[in-house]
Amino acid sequence: MIHHIFFILLSSVFLGLGTMSSSSLIVLKKNGIRGFIALIVLLPITNFTQIYHTKFQLSIYYFFFIGTTLNSIYKIILRNKVNKNSIIGLCLLVLFLCFYLFHYLIFIDEQRSVINILKDIKPILLLTIGFLYIPYTRKDIFRFLDQKFINRIIKINFIVCSVIYFLMYKFRIDQYISNDSYFKINETRYLTLGSYFCVFYLLNHIFNGKPPSLKYLFYSAMPVILYTGNRTLVLSILITVLIYYLSKLTAKKILGIVLSGVGILVSFTFLVNNVNENSGLYRFKSLISYDYLEKALSNRFSPFFYEFKNSSILDIIFGKGIGKTFFIPWFVYRDNIDDYNIYIDSLYFTLFLKYGLFSIFIYLIIYNYIRLGNNKNVSIFYMLFFLILSFTNAIVYQFPFLWILILLAFPFSELDKS
Repeated sequence: MIHHIFFILLSSVFLGLGTMSSSSLIVLKKNGIRGFIALIVLLPITNFTQIYHTKFQLSIYYFFFIGTTLNSIYKIILRNKVNKNSIIGLCLLVLFLCFYLFHYLIFIDEQRSVINILKDIKPILLLTIGFLYIPYTRKDIFRFLDQKFINRIIKINFIVCSVIYFLMYKFRIDQYISNDSYFKINETRYLTLGSYFCVFYLLNHIFNGKPPSLKYLFYSAMPVILYTGNRTLVLSILITVLIYYLSKLTAKKILGIVLSGVGILVSFTFLVNNVNENSGLYRFKSLISYDYLEKALSNRFSPFFYEFKNSSILDIIFGKGIGKTFFIPWFVYRDNIDDYNIYIDSLYFTLFLKYGLFSIFIYLIIYNYIRLGNNKNVSIFYMLFFLILSFTNAIVYQFPFLWILILLAFPFSELDKS
C-alpha cells in the first residue's frame, strides 16, 4: 500500500536526520537539525494524513530521536555529563511507571490488552525522550539555528498552510486522502505540527518580552486562528496571554485591557456569526450558545461520569490503573476505530480515572521538564497554557505530544543571540 511506502520513506528520512544531528561533524549536525525543523513544520503532519505518518502508535518524526536519545545516553554514561533536573525527572518517571505496573499485577482483577498497557506507557516514554533530548541537545539549537531561519520557516509555513487549506476548503482533499467519516461531517480544519510551532513561537516571544514584528505575528497567528478550527487551542493562547499581561499591569490599565477585550469579543462574535459554515471559524459560533456548551461538554465528558459513578475510594486514590479504556459513544459511527479508547477528551479526567489522586505527579513531572529550558516566569505561563489546553484535550496521548515537549523548551526568543 502507498501509505506504508510513505511511512517507511519518511521514517527513514527522520532517522537519517537524527543520526546526522548526533554526528561529531559540524556540517552533518547542522543540516540534521535544520532539516528536521524544516520537515516537521512544513509537512502536512495532521489528522487526515495520519494513515501516512503514524503506524503502530509511532509517528514518523519519532525516528529522529533514536539517534539523539542514544547520543544523550552516551554522554551520561561515558562522558559523565549529568543534568540534575533531568535525572530527577527520569527517576520520577521510572518510579511512577513501576508503581502502576505493580498496581496492575496485584490489584487489577481484569485482563487488559498488552497494546492498551503500552499505549499508557507511551506518554511516559515520550517524556523520557524529552528529558534526555533537551539538556544534551539544546546548545546545538543555539549553534545551528538563528532568528532568520526561524522567520523563514514561519513564512513558508503560512504559505503552505494557506494552499492546503484552500484545497481542503474548495476541493475537500482531506476526504479523498482519508476515508474516516469524521472528516465528512465536520468543518474544514487544518491543525499540523507546524501549527504548534507557530503557537510556541508566539508564546515564547511574548513571555520573554520580545513580541515578534507585525509581519511575523500575522504569519504565525493566522494559520492557528483561521485554519485549525481548534477552539481550545485558540482560547488557551488568548487566556494565557491575557493573564500574562494582566499580571504586569496596574488596576487602571487592567480595566482598559478588559474594556478592549470586551470590544474584541463583540467584534469576534459578529465575525463568527457571519462566516460560511465550512470555514474553520464556524466552530467558534457555537461558543456563544450556552445550551450548546452545556450539551457538548456533558456529552464529551460522559465517559468520565459513567466511570466515576462506578469508582471506589481506592479508585479515587490510586485510579483504575494502567491500560484502562473507556467506551466512547461517538466512535460508533466511525469505521476502523475501536469504540473503547485509551483516553477521554480531557487530560484531567483521563489521568484521574487511571491514576487517581496520584495523577498530580504527572503534572509535577511535566512542570519539572518545562523548567529545563525556561526561567521560572516563562515556565509558569507555559504550564498554565498546557493546563488550559488539557481541559478538552488528552494531549499526552496524541501524536503531537513529543513535538510539544520539544517546543516547550525551544529557545525561540534567544536564537537571535546565537
